[in-house]
Amino acid sequence: ILCDDENLMETLFDLLDNSQCSKMTASVWTLLMTLPSSPKLLNSLNSLQDVSSLQTAIDGSSIFRTLYALQILNQYLCADAKDATEKILKWKSTFWKHLGTKHLFELTRIQRTSREKNILVYPKMMALLLRLLNRCLVSSASKLQSSLLPRLFATLHEKDEEKTKELT
Repeated sequence: ILCDDENLMETLFDLLDNSQCSKMTASVWTLLMTLPSSPKLLNSLNSLQDVSSLQTAIDGSSIFRTLYALQILNQYLCADAKDATEKILKWKSTFWKHLGTKHLFELTRIQRTSREKNILVYPKMMALLLRLLNRCLVSSASKLQSSLLPRLFATLHEKDEEKTKELT
């Protein structure tokens, strides 16, 4: 299978990064999208251990590589909780624990050349990156609301009661 050959995958990404011909770029991207996901990238994401392994998997060095990795990440993060396997739920937890949201935000700050910004894939990459960040922030907010807010309200209520007792 073509996607199992990492040299071929590297060659395809190099063609995308260095091609001056938009037709060739479109053809190579279409070919890449028809292949199964890169086993190397899947293994890298599946074996997420810490921030550096996340930065290695999605390094932001290339618009095409970043978009490709973000599409896989999107599949992981968008899995519904009721449909998600134990493995995916554990992976999501590891992603949040190792500052996945921070790394996604850092990817938005990478300076791109004017050539890179003119490639039609750039807006797609930024749109997906922003959707993932939105998903991360909404998810974090709902977790915060469900876990921390009741404790915060209880603490505030206790402090109010203490102040009330002091005044009386």
